Amino acid sequence: MAVINALQKRFGIPHPPSSEQASISGRSLPPAEVSETREKPSYLEILQILESDIVAVEGAQPSTSTKPPSSTAGPLGLATQQEWESLFHTTIDAGDRRNARRVIDLMKRSGVPVEQNLEDRLLFSFVFAKDVEGVNAYIEEVRSRGKVPTEVQRHLHVEALVVSRRFDEAQKLIHHYESEGLIPSQSTYHNFIGALFAASKPSSSPHSPQYRALAWDMFAHMRYVAHPTPSLDTYNTMLRACADAISPSPQRALDLFHEMTVENRIRPTTATYNAVMLTCSRSGRKDYMHEAYRLGKQLLDEYRHLPADGSGAKEQLQPDLETFKAMLEAAKRMGDLPRARWILAELVRLGERVDEELMGHVFHVYASFKPTFQRSAVPIAKQDVSKDIPNETDTGNTESEVKTPSIELQPHAPVVPQSREEVLQEAQTLFRRILRGQEVAQMGDMWTDTSHPDWPFSSVKITTNLLNAYLSVHLSHATPEKSLALFMSQKESLYKMFHVTKNSQSFAIVLERLAVAKGRKGRQEAITLAEKVWSEWITFSTGRGNNAGIRPVNLLSPRRIESIWATMIRIVSRAEGTDRAVQLVKEFVERYPPRSVLPTPASSTTSSTTPVAAVAKPLNTTSLPQLSLPARVSLVAPQPLVRLTVNSKIPDTGITPFLCFKDLEILHHRLVTQSETGSAHERRMKIEALRFVTWVCKAYEGHLKRRKDWAMKRR
Repeated sequence: MAVINALQKRFGIPHPPSSEQASISGRSLPPAEVSETREKPSYLEILQILESDIVAVEGAQPSTSTKPPSSTAGPLGLATQQEWESLFHTTIDAGDRRNARRVIDLMKRSGVPVEQNLEDRLLFSFVFAKDVEGVNAYIEEVRSRGKVPTEVQRHLHVEALVVSRRFDEAQKLIHHYESEGLIPSQSTYHNFIGALFAASKPSSSPHSPQYRALAWDMFAHMRYVAHPTPSLDTYNTMLRACADAISPSPQRALDLFHEMTVENRIRPTTATYNAVMLTCSRSGRKDYMHEAYRLGKQLLDEYRHLPADGSGAKEQLQPDLETFKAMLEAAKRMGDLPRARWILAELVRLGERVDEELMGHVFHVYASFKPTFQRSAVPIAKQDVSKDIPNETDTGNTESEVKTPSIELQPHAPVVPQSREEVLQEAQTLFRRILRGQEVAQMGDMWTDTSHPDWPFSSVKITTNLLNAYLSVHLSHATPEKSLALFMSQKESLYKMFHVTKNSQSFAIVLERLAVAKGRKGRQEAITLAEKVWSEWITFSTGRGNNAGIRPVNLLSPRRIESIWATMIRIVSRAEGTDRAVQLVKEFVERYPPRSVLPTPASSTTSSTTPVAAVAKPLNTTSLPQLSLPARVSLVAPQPLVRLTVNSKIPDTGITPFLCFKDLEILHHRLVTQSETGSAHERRMKIEALRFVTWVCKAYEGHLKRRKDWAMKRR
């Protein structure tokens, strides 16, 4: 700013007094002067004076001179290079990209050399503002001067389209640069691939599979065309993509990890280990989950044995929360409570503060844990009263009361809970510590007191997913009546207590627990409880009569919707309530008719392989000046030359909810049995219901087949 003030003083531009100076002098600024001062920045007057001087000098040059103003023997001397650069940075900081480009043009006309970093910063400002047209205009100007865009300029050109989510144009531009022999940098490919993976979340979005398929194809294409050896960041992105898929790919992740560490000798980081461990843990297979444990142990061992020599190698392998979350992903699928307790104790020992996602994993471990002690499996021994009771001297300590061990956050904690009651007590203890941790966070100075026993839980937030995980512990180890009290009771509901909105997962876990009720009495009680949950689910899914900020219906996953409906039908069918089950099927068909499975005209206008082709404006590569550079003809193509995804394997996530025979199998069997007994009228009604259920299954099946044939023809 000092340079700008010096230029104002040199050119005689009056510096308007500030409001403080005006108040000191006792003179208030006129309203017109105040508004003009605020609307017109000071650098604009400097630019006008400089431009008028440059125009005057250009007009004084002989008309026979063929040299452009930028090719003069030396600078005109209107301003130094430092002053020009300060003026440029001032316009950029003010967000005035048009005048920043004007400064660059004036520098060239005055003969002042323009550093490359200034042009790059100008392009970056266009990218940051998502001004694709500005970037295109600047690149065309560079080409019109007969110059080749630099690697940074090509990167920013593609990046402008990527940040604007115009992926189809970005892909065409990358292939256009490849056809000219101007291979983009690996950062360009990496950012494009990373943006495609980011756009594929959530996985239920209509174009999610297409984005993921294109990202993997671009990764293979990059290695074949431009960069055979990926960088560490590219490897980490692809490894993380293996875990975030609908169906994790542990074998592909392990292959990439072996290729990276053994073949290419790239030293992995904590993010690398976390991505591979997470993929193996989410696979659900024991062999891969044990591999995740092995990789976690390998990371911890390497971190302990590396010396802190200041090279940064030890810091790159420091375990973080994501490391332990990846291990807990495997623990909750295996019900490995001892390992989960060790992980929690290790985090406390390292002085780490846990978050709500990690504690949700811990509660899921408690929910999937199966205690070794089953009260129903213990044989009842008959006591022989004729025998003498042994003396205390013969038996030693005769205390037979089993004490419930309290959880201790130590690396070698006591024995794990032996009964369901102990599991519940331990989970409740952890939840109380989370609540006390929130109190610690509100104590001000106590926030930094790491010696406080509840400090590790001070950053845990009460979210819907955390309450769902805690509720799943009660659903697994307590009676349905007590569990549902935490779900929907007016006084004991967790969601009302902490003012948290339920989501579809909340209803799914409750109904799935009621669907496995045992015994005739248990199934009848399950129907009574399920009807209460179902009425609340209907309100939730339709958005009627809710004042708690309920989410719109279109945010619900179609697969989640059909799963909840199928679970409710199964609950009613298991308790011989076939009439109510058939009524539910009719309501489902009315909401989601079989014809809704077919593709709509709007969805047929967009290609499945290029989902944004109909939305994004295609890049007109013919309008760009063609450079006479040696092109790699064997690698020229408007699409990836090597593909890792077959079109037939790309899932279709745009299908509306539907029911198949697996969902209605129990109801079908019940109707077959009941159609053979009872009066003639009852048998006739059951046969009609059986035909209706059969028609529903066949209707959805037929329309799904038609949608599949339609998709295969388009691909």
